[in-house]
Amino acid sequence: MSAIENLIFEISDWRVDVLARTLIKAETSHQVSAKVMAVLVHLARHHDRLVTRQELIDEVWDGNTFVGEKSLNNAIWRLRQVLGDHSDEPVYIKTTSKAGYQLVPVPNIIAPDEPGTEKPAASLNRLFRPAIIGLLASGVAVLLIAALKKESPSLPTGDTAAKKLTRLPGRELDPAPSPDGSKFAFQYLDVGGHSSIYIQSLESPEQPAVRVTQGDSYYNSPAWAPDSRHLAFLISSQTEDCEILLQDMESGDPIAIGTCSHIGYSTLSWSPDGKWLVYKGSEPGVRPGLYLKAMGEDYRPVPSVKDRRISCVDCPFSDEEVSWSADSQSLAVTRIKNRTSNIYQYWLNEDRFERLTSGQTVIKGHTWSKNGQHLLYAAYSNPGDRRMWVLDLETKHTRMIGYPNSGFPTYLPDYRSILFYQRLIDPYIAALEIDKTEITQFPIPVIQTSAADSNPVYSGAANKLAYSSNLSGYQEIWIADTDGSNQQQITHLNSVADNPYWCSDGKKIAYIAFDADTETNSISIYDLAAAKATTLTTGFSNHGPPTWSRDDKSLLVPIGYGSDTELWRITLDGSRHIRIAGNGANFGRESADGRFIYFSREGSPYLYRTPTGGGSEELVIDDLTVIGGEVVGNWDLSGPDELIYSRRGSGEFDELVRFHIPSREREVLLTYPRRTISPTGMLSYSSSGQTLYFTHLEQAQIDISIAPDPLAPRSGTP
Repeated sequence: MSAIENLIFEISDWRVDVLARTLIKAETSHQVSAKVMAVLVHLARHHDRLVTRQELIDEVWDGNTFVGEKSLNNAIWRLRQVLGDHSDEPVYIKTTSKAGYQLVPVPNIIAPDEPGTEKPAASLNRLFRPAIIGLLASGVAVLLIAALKKESPSLPTGDTAAKKLTRLPGRELDPAPSPDGSKFAFQYLDVGGHSSIYIQSLESPEQPAVRVTQGDSYYNSPAWAPDSRHLAFLISSQTEDCEILLQDMESGDPIAIGTCSHIGYSTLSWSPDGKWLVYKGSEPGVRPGLYLKAMGEDYRPVPSVKDRRISCVDCPFSDEEVSWSADSQSLAVTRIKNRTSNIYQYWLNEDRFERLTSGQTVIKGHTWSKNGQHLLYAAYSNPGDRRMWVLDLETKHTRMIGYPNSGFPTYLPDYRSILFYQRLIDPYIAALEIDKTEITQFPIPVIQTSAADSNPVYSGAANKLAYSSNLSGYQEIWIADTDGSNQQQITHLNSVADNPYWCSDGKKIAYIAFDADTETNSISIYDLAAAKATTLTTGFSNHGPPTWSRDDKSLLVPIGYGSDTELWRITLDGSRHIRIAGNGANFGRESADGRFIYFSREGSPYLYRTPTGGGSEELVIDDLTVIGGEVVGNWDLSGPDELIYSRRGSGEFDELVRFHIPSREREVLLTYPRRTISPTGMLSYSSSGQTLYFTHLEQAQIDISIAPDPLAPRSGTP
C-alpha cells in the first residue's frame, strides 16, 4: 500500500490523517477539504523554512493566482480555526507579512507499514510529495477511490491516467474531437463569463489553443462535420434567439443555417455519416425538444427536407445531451423528468426510445464504444460525487470506473482515448457579516468538509443552519450551529435530499426527497423533536425547493419543469392548493410581515411580488444573476421592504446588492470574482446577526483532459 493511502503524521498534540483529511486531538476530530489538507502537507514537508504564498498557490492551485490568493487565505484561516491557533501568537503556523507561512512544530511521520512508529525528518520529502499529488488528483472523493482499489483491484480509477490538455483560467467545456483526430474544439468560458469557441491541436498539444469566434456573443456546443473542415456551433443567450452557425475553417466566416432553443441545455451533434445534425429547437406552443436537420454532401442543410422532431410533444420529458452510435443509426439521449436524469436509446429507423439507466439523478454527457456495445457516461451516484460509468447495452449493467469530477466524455476517432472535462469546484458554506453601512469582514468558511456542502438556510428560532451535504456518501440534509460546530445528519435516505427550509418556529424542516428509479420527487417534512420525517401528499410528482408560509400552516412549492413551472401554496395536509404564479415561477418566499409573496422565474433576471391574499404581479428588480436559465435562491428578504441578491457586475466580477424596495435604491455590499458565490445556490440572511450565509465555490475551474480508453485491456489483466 502506497504512502498516500496510509500517511499519518503528528504536529505537536495533533494527529493528521492525510487520506481521511482529518485532524485529531484527544476526543476532537475535524475534517478539512482537499485543498486545506494539501496546504498543511506542503507546510509540513518544508517545515524548516518559510513557504511563500506564491509557492503554495503554484503547488496547490496549479498557479491560478486569481483563485489561489483568496483560497489560500481561507485555507490558512480554516487551519487556524481547527488548531486553535492565532496569528498574533502562533503555536502552529507562523505568518510573515506579505511573504508566507512556516509550520512551527516539527512534524513526526508515522511509518505507513509500521503503525505507531515515527520516521525521521529526512523522510518528509519522500512521503509528503506523493501525498500532495494524491490529494489534488483525487478531488472530493479520495476515500471512495481507496475503497474501490481495495474492493476491485482490477478496476482503473483514472486518477493517474488522465493528462490535462487545457489550462486556461476559467472553464473549458464540450470537447469535440475532429473526425481526423488532429484537433478538438471546445467552448471556453473565461472568468468574466464571456463564451467563445477555441480549437486545440492534438498533434501538438503544447501549442496554445486558437480562438475561432469573435465578439461578445455567447458561443457554445461545437460539432464537426465528417470532413474535419466544417464546424457547426451555436450562438445563443437566455433571453435572445438561438442560431446554428456553420463555418468553413479554411475559407470563410460563419453562416446561419437554422434556429435553435435558448431554453435548457444547448445541444448540437453531427452524425458520423454526415447526414444529420441534431439540435434542440422549439416551435410555437410546443415545449423545446430535439430535432434532426438533414445535411447534404456539401455540408449544408437540404432545403427540401423539413426538420424532424424526435422528442415527444406532450410528455413530461426534457431531452438534453445526445451522442451518436458509430453507425449513425442510434442516439443516446439524456432525458430529464422531475429533476432526475436517465439515458435513453433512440432508433432513427424505428422512431422509438428505450430507457437504459436508473438510479442516478444527474448525468453529464455520454459517448458510444466503437462496437456499440457500451456507453461511457458521467453521472452523480449522489450530487457532489460525479464519476465516469460504463453501461453494458445488452445486460443494462453499470459499473463505475473512476475519473472524479468528470463530465462529457467523448471518444477520439481511433477509439483508443477519450476526452472529457474535469471540474475543480469545491463548494462549501461561508458567511458574510453585514451591518447597515459596510462589510465588516471578507466571507469566511463556516462548514468546509471533504464533501460538497451547499444550500444553507438559517433559522433564527433554532439559531442553526440546515444544509445539504454528501459527507455520508449520499446527498442528505444536515444541521449545524452557526459556527459550523455540532454537525448532525438528520435524513438517512441513502438517496438524495436537497433544498432544506426551516419553518418560522425552528421545529421543522421541509426538503425535497428524490427517487431516481421512478423519476419522481416529493416534499418531506422533518420534525426535529420527534426525529421523524413525513411525506406531504400533493398529487404532483415534480416539486421545486419548498419554503414555509409565515404562519407555518402551508408551504410555497414550485410545481413542474422549466418554463411550465408554477408556484403553489399547499396546506400541510395537502387538502388545499392555491396557484400563486405561473410562467416559470420557480421559487418563492413570503415576507416577514405576511403582506407579499416574492418569487423568481426560470431563465429570467426579474424578481416579482404579489399580495399574499391575491392580486396582480409587481416587478421588483430586473438584474438577478441567471446561469444556464436557472435562478432559484440567490436572493433573500433582509427586512419588510429590503432584500439582498447577487447580480452580474462589470468585467470579471459579480456583486452582492442590498435593495430598498420603496426608494428603488441599490447598495453594492461586495464585489467578488465571478461565481465565488454560487449563482444558483441559496442566500440566507440572519437579521439578528446581520449575517449572510451562502454556498461558496472554492474554485470555478474546469479543464479538458485526455486518458486511455477505460474499456481497453490493461497490461497484466487477463
